[in-house]
Amino acid sequence: MSNSVYPPTRTKIIATLGPASHAVPIIRDLIIAGANVFRLNFSHGNHAQHAAALANVRQAAADLERHDIAVMGDLQGVKIRTTVCAHGPFTLETGATIEVADGEQPSDRSCLRLQPGGMTGLLQREERILIDDGRIRLLTLERRAASFLCRVEQGGTMADRRGVHLPDSQRGILPSLTPKDEADLAWGVANGVDVFALSFVRSGRDVRLAKQFIQARGTDTPVIAKLETREFLQELHEIFAEAFGVMIARGDLGVVMPPESVPYMQKRLVADARDHLKPVIVATQMLETMIERPQPTRAETSDVANAVFDGVDGVMLSGETAIGRYPVEAVAAMRRILSSSESASDRDGDRCPRSFMVDAASFPVALGAATCYAAEAVGAQGIIVYTQHGESPPLVAARRPRLPLYVFSEHAAVLRRLALVWGVQTRLLESAPATVEEVVLACETALLREGRVRPEQPLVIMAKRPQGAPGQTNFLSIHTIAGRHGTSAPGLPPESQH
Repeated sequence: MSNSVYPPTRTKIIATLGPASHAVPIIRDLIIAGANVFRLNFSHGNHAQHAAALANVRQAAADLERHDIAVMGDLQGVKIRTTVCAHGPFTLETGATIEVADGEQPSDRSCLRLQPGGMTGLLQREERILIDDGRIRLLTLERRAASFLCRVEQGGTMADRRGVHLPDSQRGILPSLTPKDEADLAWGVANGVDVFALSFVRSGRDVRLAKQFIQARGTDTPVIAKLETREFLQELHEIFAEAFGVMIARGDLGVVMPPESVPYMQKRLVADARDHLKPVIVATQMLETMIERPQPTRAETSDVANAVFDGVDGVMLSGETAIGRYPVEAVAAMRRILSSSESASDRDGDRCPRSFMVDAASFPVALGAATCYAAEAVGAQGIIVYTQHGESPPLVAARRPRLPLYVFSEHAAVLRRLALVWGVQTRLLESAPATVEEVVLACETALLREGRVRPEQPLVIMAKRPQGAPGQTNFLSIHTIAGRHGTSAPGLPPESQH
């Protein structure tokens, strides 16, 4: 049962935590308003602050008896920045020349210094240097002994530690995991973060290295690949093969390519992710004006709605909930847009399966497709997936079934990582059913108790037989609930869960 006054949306909401939203009462309100996942932005704060925020999420979820609220750790990645200004902010005039060098010394009108070291070694002649999200643009002219002479193409005010992008340079020599990323990953694994987002992914190898780092610490926490550079375009298939899902990070993407190119790129990447049966999140500036205003603009509303129509799994709020004046209102507005757009999509029949670009011989993929087909064919009142590792539900959800998708497991951590997946409604079992028959009984009892299903109507159930044996999900059943039904079942908690 839900502790929200609103019905859940199939598209999930990720809310970034920050000064405006880290307290337990606000997090509770965000959950009630519709948030499914809370993002820890490792680019800001320290581990003590992140530990407090994580504990507050767990407390708020427990207060609401919600086992399905997840925490995402978003790694910083290689962030190129200018150093502090020697004498305070200064103006770079359009048409002027300035040197760019590596180092920790302060920057001034004669020389901008970049950190980490080695950045100018990536540069060639006639390449762009974009500063402060592209507000200031330089063009490289000539390499010097320890610097690059540049011309200011677009001037502006320089302040301390502004972000830098090198859109024409090859970042391949940069590490996929910085020492800070490794420290944040190790902390996140030790403290039970549910999913990680890996920044500036260039290839499947980047994702693989992060997974190996996590696995070496005894867990298999999923990794989301953030798509925000140009280089990923040549490696997209490999990235999909390695990552649990992808995030379209439109902020950095809109700096390294023309902003007018981002909408098409977003549509293409959402379609590619769906073709590969991978969860996909759209992020950045979705309701940006709600940082200062209590209502979204019409354009922002359309932006969120179009993400739903494209079939995304989740949408993310950043500054809106981290530093905004109206964090709860932003989540509530997002939920209303999602709900309205999903209803319109249902009416128009605009959720047809895509021509999936996956191995047709894959047994789990085939079983997921068969599950959805069977449910539609028999007019089932819902789909049940019992899982111990969380691998099967995304394969069913990727088909965007029109029926409710209920996922059961005795592992709360597995259910939390599925909080990112479209349409999944999770239920926590108190213990592991010993047989498939016990799986069926526990699941249907829980749903009957909640009033989600009716006797003498079919359900489609996906599980594994025999229970407890190694191997993949291999069992599909069309099951009709008996007219008379008991009220208890093995593995079911005393109270039904959301």
